Amino acid sequence: MKEVKNKVFAGAPGRVYWKVGTATATKLEGEVYSEQTSGGMASIAAKPGSHLLRVNSVIQSVSTGKDAPFTKGVFDGVKGLLAGFGPDVTVNGVTTKWADVMAGPYRWIDDSLIFLVTPSGDLIQCGFSVQGSDLRGMPEIGIPGKGVFGPPHAAKPSDEVRFTGIFPVPNELDNKALKLLVLGAGPVSLSDAPPVKKQ
Repeated sequence: MKEVKNKVFAGAPGRVYWKVGTATATKLEGEVYSEQTSGGMASIAAKPGSHLLRVNSVIQSVSTGKDAPFTKGVFDGVKGLLAGFGPDVTVNGVTTKWADVMAGPYRWIDDSLIFLVTPSGDLIQCGFSVQGSDLRGMPEIGIPGKGVFGPPHAAKPSDEVRFTGIFPVPNELDNKALKLLVLGAGPVSLSDAPPVKKQ
């Protein structure tokens, strides 16, 4: 497992399902990020000694295969259940009926499969997908202090998925030392974006 992990972090995953575009990072002001959701107000807070980092990227499906039905089982609790009851999917202004999505080739993508990799090889999981991110699926459930939960996104071949997520990052880590890792793709270095004010 250590050998596989090292290869992935070096940019050589065994199987490539995704192409990750330029990843930009912005340090957020304040210790809490919150949004109004369909389930009420949801937020994520930085623990003592850490800050919140907003990361943007575009993730493209480069796979022509199809995930097996049991793949939904990798998603915890509510997300796994919601995956079986997905809505129509709109990508780049084109809407595909849910039954058609499930009939053709697709790969599941979700913020629970997206991490930041530290220089020591530790993983920091995405804590919150923001409004406007394609990974904010419907129906969504907002839980105060826990974030927003929605179904994973079924991406068809060549689909581009816009991702914006919030990560809690230890203060001692510099943005440029971190890499964005989507499982099924090699890690991508972060570049700085201008700071934004707390929302």
